Amino acid sequence: MFKRFFKKNKLKFRVIPESQHRITPDKISEHALSIVRKLQAEGFEAYVVGGSIRDILLGKNPKDFDVATSAHPQEIKAIFRNCRIIGRRFRLAHLYFKSGLIEVATFRAGHENAAENHAKTHDSGLILRDNVYGTFEEDAARRDFTVNALYYDPEESVILDCFDGFKDIRHRRLQVIGDPRARYQEDPVRMLRAIRFLAKLNFKLTAASASAIATCASSLAHISSSRLYDEWLKLFYQGTAEETFFQLKKYRLLEQLFPGFLFSGKTEQFIVAALRDTDERFRQQKPINYAFLWAVFLWVPFFDRFRDLLSEQQLAVPDVFHQAAHEIIHAEKQRVMISRRISDVIFAIWRLQYPLEQCNRRKAKSLLKNPYFRAAHDLLMLRTLLDPSLKSIGKTWWRIRNGNPI
Repeated sequence: MFKRFFKKNKLKFRVIPESQHRITPDKISEHALSIVRKLQAEGFEAYVVGGSIRDILLGKNPKDFDVATSAHPQEIKAIFRNCRIIGRRFRLAHLYFKSGLIEVATFRAGHENAAENHAKTHDSGLILRDNVYGTFEEDAARRDFTVNALYYDPEESVILDCFDGFKDIRHRRLQVIGDPRARYQEDPVRMLRAIRFLAKLNFKLTAASASAIATCASSLAHISSSRLYDEWLKLFYQGTAEETFFQLKKYRLLEQLFPGFLFSGKTEQFIVAALRDTDERFRQQKPINYAFLWAVFLWVPFFDRFRDLLSEQQLAVPDVFHQAAHEIIHAEKQRVMISRRISDVIFAIWRLQYPLEQCNRRKAKSLLKNPYFRAAHDLLMLRTLLDPSLKSIGKTWWRIRNGNPI
């Protein structure tokens, strides 16, 4: 099939045979394979594409599989009864199965001469609407990184590679397709995706792709807080949080996620220790409290504000606490969405710090029953990196936590 298609479009591409890529159908989701084969049988171009192919080539077992096709969303829906069309900015077909879903995207094209109801771009270059459909060549050129622009055809057992992504994988090199500055401005989240791949894959960013981040970093301010929250989850809850932090710091993107906050010295040690613990919990497949990392990241700004307000205003301590906590969490919500449920847990973890520091025997039993006690005690133990005088109190609570008397 691919021979007919490429001959028609006269594309420059590399066909990588199975003898080189060594990907066999048993490494691909059976649902993804069935979707590709069904679409091809209906006369459409279709391939398994993106991160799953990249990860298999790296010896990893991908969880998610995506399909790219020449079929439009409504055409996909007409073929598959288990299909649901989602999205407005970027319309996609989700095909649902008992074991999960497969995302099917129509080949995208550039926005030249496109109707506004299909495509819209902000003056900054940010893509606001992206439903212009095109050819395989145009779709490959629209992908973010060369290593994600690999298309696997299970029928021919070949990988189609337009941008030397196969070679970049072998050299563990992360490279933006096209002009990095323009591509980051189209979608600033690509900078965060680059950081995530650097941490996850242990790749190196090419010089041009790296230098453009400094120019484009501020454009993350144009991204919605809800979308940045989705990226936050991918950055810090996938087992590479510690390395992600250092990569964000290296490329000066931390200040885009936490405007006005400084993370250095003891504060950095404090945060990195929490990230290392989170990575370990991920590796051990233990549950992770999403609110806990927020409580850690925002603790120093909160505590500094708490002390400032305490010295400035003649208010009761609980009132100062609530004002400081509200100010810091509200400020962060302007950049990254924090739901009411998560902010309530952050409040609870912070509120328990004072009674834990007092270590009152009569209140020990009630504190142990508090659903947020363990998280609050974990924060207290981390705070010993900021204030060593808390070590003895932290150890005392550790004994109590493990069933030993004070």
